[in-house]
Amino acid sequence: MKRGSVIFFIVLFVTVYTLSGCTQQGKDIEALKKEIAELKKGQEEILKDIKSIKKFLRIPEEFKEAVVSIAGEPFKGNMNAEVTLIEFSDYQ
Repeated sequence: MKRGSVIFFIVLFVTVYTLSGCTQQGKDIEALKKEIAELKKGQEEILKDIKSIKKFLRIPEEFKEAVVSIAGEPFKGNMNAEVTLIEFSDYQ
């Protein structure tokens, strides 16, 4: 009889200990799931920001041609050169 009750209490102790561990593990798993969901939400927001930045960087500015008359101004080199460099300066 004593032997049977000792075995019963051992089995009962192991069962209660295991169930309390499972409850804790369930809470830990739920906390991890919540944390993962928050991380995914933050990651989606970061991806949206990155996409908007990429979109902003891809839009080239509209090219505007500048027409400058240099007739009668001093120059160096061939008057009919294919490329002309113009220096703007302000002497004060």
